[in-house]
Amino acid sequence: MLSNSPVSWPPTINTCPDYLTYYQLTEGSVKYDMCIDMIGVSRNGGVTKFRNSTSPPVNTDSCYFPLKTASDEPAKKRAELCQRAMSAGLTWEGITNGESCLTPDGKPAGAASDTGTAACPPQ
Repeated sequence: MLSNSPVSWPPTINTCPDYLTYYQLTEGSVKYDMCIDMIGVSRNGGVTKFRNSTSPPVNTDSCYFPLKTASDEPAKKRAELCQRAMSAGLTWEGITNGESCLTPDGKPAGAASDTGTAACPPQ
């Protein structure tokens, strides 16, 4: 049965930006939740392609997209991850369309109206 009630899209948000893979980086006894780019999707090289076929792997900090945020507050966390994804040249369904951050209802943040343009988040 069809419903006319609006629903949020996407129904769930991926752990990582589009086409990135979750990766847990371990340094000593500390574990960090990261995402890595296994195929080279960053439009500006903000996250470089992860290379695990070399021995030892040639990976630097630019290979990792960290998931830790300064705040645990959902709105602030979402805004920080959005800005980080956009700076890295990535899209993230439900977070950013690559040009602007998205609100939880899927509209561009700062949109003046349904037909308005979205404001860019601060750099």
